[in-house]
Parts: sequence; C-alpha cells; structure tokens
Amino acid sequence: MGCVNLSIINCSFESCEYGIYISSCDDISLINSSFVGCDHGFYSVLGVNASINGVVFDEDWIGISLVNESGCSINGSDFIGACLGLEIINSNNTNISFNRFISNVVAYSTFNSSVLNDNLGSNVFNSTILADFSSFDDSSIILQYDMWSCGPASLATVLGKLGYSNFTQDFIINYTSVDGNGSNLLNLYLF
Repeated sequence: MGCVNLSIINCSFESCEYGIYISSCDDISLINSSFVGCDHGFYSVLGVNASINGVVFDEDWIGISLVNESGCSINGSDFIGACLGLEIINSNNTNISFNRFISNVVAYSTFNSSVLNDNLGSNVFNSTILADFSSFDDSSIILQYDMWSCGPASLATVLGKLGYSNFTQDFIINYTSVDGNGSNLLNLYLF
C-alpha cells in the first residue's frame, strides 16, 4: 500500500500480528497511539520521513521495524517489555530521541543503517539487557532446533555474548517450562 501524508492519531492496537504494516509510504505521522501485545507494533518498509511521537509500545515482540526507510524520527515514545523495542534495517538518517526503553531484552538494533547519534543520549534505558545490538558478532549465534525453541535459542545466544556461555538452549528450555506452544516471554525475562 503506497501513501503520502497519512496521519494516525490516538489509535489503539491490541493483540495483533501487525498493529500497522505499511509499504512505500511517505510523510507518515503516528501520534499518541498505543500498541499492546502485538507481534510487530509498527512495521514500515520503503518509506520516507515517518514521524512517530508519543506512542506506547507495551509488551510487543518488536515495537517498531523500519526497513529501507529514510529520514524517520522517533521521539517521546515508550518501549516497554519488548523482546526488541526498535529495529532499523537498511535505513538512513533516523533520529531517535527522548524515548524511554523500559524492561526490554534489547532496546534497539540497527543493521546497515545510520542513526543520528547526536540525540541518542537523550533516551532513557531502564532494566534493559542490551541498549545497542548493532555491533553484535553473529559468529556464535545459537540456532533453534524446534519450532518452539526460538526464545531459548535467542536468550542463550545473548547470554553467551555477555559471557554466560554455561546457559545452553536445553537448560533454558527446561528452566522456563517451554512446551509445544513455545516460550512464555515473561518466563524468559525472569530467567
């Protein structure tokens, strides 16, 4: 869906796969909205000048995904309890300022992207395991071996990178009561 000058104001999205998924949209404004319990809160690809202000991403798997975007601005938003608060892939000139990243596994991740770091220090990071995932060495990523073990594999990888290599995927599966339905994010977080 291509669009120009789209404004989304005061909207709520709950328990959905994608709260908003847009493609090839320019000058998007997302203001004072909330995404609760979504797989992806806001997913935008091939756009220019998206502006995200005062938005709450609460318990989403991934709060925001920006892919092949240019000139985006994310200001004054809250990322709470996500596996990954903000991911920026193949994008440039992204401004991230005055946001709060609270109790996320990873606050933000960039890949092949430029972030305007002048304002990065204005963000607040509380109870977040990793603030910046962009320089992560992928040489020792632990791959999942079942459909339901992606959470434990991811957690084992992150813990291994932090020097806790004794926490294997199998150990995490047993400790966090993973079953055929997968992982409970709260159990992984409490691990």
